[in-house]
Amino acid sequence: MDEQLKRESHLAFCRNLLLCLILIWNAISPALYAQLLPSSLGEVDVKKRTGTPITRTPKSSSAAPRFTNGVLIVLTEPRDAQIAIDDKPAGKAVDGEFRVELRAGSSYGITVSAGDDYQPLKKTVVLKSRREKVLAFSLVSKYGLVRIGPALEGAQVFIDDNPVSSERAPLERDSNTIRIDNLTPGEHKIAYRHPDYVPLERKFQISPSSEYIWTFKPEAATVELTVRTDPETSVYIDGEFNGKTPGDGVLKRSDVRIGTHTIKLVKEDFEELTQTIEFKYREKVTLDKRLTPLPTSTGFTDNFDLPKPRLWTLPAGIAFKDKRLFVEGANAIGTPIDYRYRNFEMIFHLKLTNSGGAAWAVRVKDSNNYYLFYLSGPTGLFPNTFSTYIVRNGEFNPSNPIDSHDITVRLVANGQYRINIKGTGNVIEHFISPVSTGATINLDYFEDKNNTFLLGGIGFRSVGPEIFSIDELYVVSR
Repeated sequence: MDEQLKRESHLAFCRNLLLCLILIWNAISPALYAQLLPSSLGEVDVKKRTGTPITRTPKSSSAAPRFTNGVLIVLTEPRDAQIAIDDKPAGKAVDGEFRVELRAGSSYGITVSAGDDYQPLKKTVVLKSRREKVLAFSLVSKYGLVRIGPALEGAQVFIDDNPVSSERAPLERDSNTIRIDNLTPGEHKIAYRHPDYVPLERKFQISPSSEYIWTFKPEAATVELTVRTDPETSVYIDGEFNGKTPGDGVLKRSDVRIGTHTIKLVKEDFEELTQTIEFKYREKVTLDKRLTPLPTSTGFTDNFDLPKPRLWTLPAGIAFKDKRLFVEGANAIGTPIDYRYRNFEMIFHLKLTNSGGAAWAVRVKDSNNYYLFYLSGPTGLFPNTFSTYIVRNGEFNPSNPIDSHDITVRLVANGQYRINIKGTGNVIEHFISPVSTGATINLDYFEDKNNTFLLGGIGFRSVGPEIFSIDELYVVSR
């Protein structure tokens, strides 16, 4: 029995304690509630609402009251309020004004109401004979009001995750705030979002007839991004170029908007890297990735005994003929498809149909970017010279080589030669061996200090009137 009494006593104590906590919570003022909210979301000032000030004057009237009466004029906000005299309905204000003639010397209780949305207001008045008495009644809304400032053009208000129209949340220009009225008492989540600023969101415990002024300092909605990768890597954010990493491979951007973004790292001769990252408020992002070099191809050979059109790009002027690759009047480059080399050795048999010479390309990045070498014979554009070009973005001027010098080898129509090319880093060496003599002649030593192209394929094209053919082509990585 004692145990039962103890349990009942304990339960009663818990119930009373819970009741006290509820009473204490209900007694917390709106201002104290606002102080409990995170300060990082701005400041909230809370006060009791007041009615709209009435500054207008009554309309004039030509009718004079009887000697024993006075005139009561009631000005109201809202302008369609109901008026009761001594708790009896007396009429409705018209455009915010109500007039009635009453016996002078008596006391009247005037009550103004406007439905369930406003708290009624009551005043007592005594009229004087043949005098007007003006009473102003500005009713206070039973609902909560929230003002958000400063107002940001293009911002959107959300209440309980629902977007709010500009009619429901109009701009008050004098105070530069957004006004949200008619909030029912209770808890509401209000968010204020602008694409260029940090979104704000907080909960309000709305009390009846209370006004909340939510002020904040707009903070740019950006996050710092640090990219650590290989030097000379182009950085793209959502497809837009955002800079290139310097010598230390570190690039920083402090203006990336919060949200989800796709970062792409691009460097010539390396595999592209793409990563989607969520940028969160005040959380710095570091992308630390080293790029993977593009793989080089295995050896490539073609003796042209059988045409292999699927293996080559064949622009106009390049064709398979008589078990050889013929080149005549080719203004575009013909290349083996999907082959690329860094350090390489290339050997091929060259036969001149006329004495115009021949032209070939190495480190071919694409059809518009490559090193081009022109061996000009006696009837070529620049007789008995060897010229080097860097073709970039398809721009090519035969009269403007980056290097050109005379050659000692004798080129003749129907002459046959063995061409040997070695590429090591940014150095490309050429050797030529006339089949008639078998002697190896150093044709050219080219060093590109700008490292324009360090990876690519091989190919052939025309520069001038030369007509030539290729056989026994061999390329291998070194």
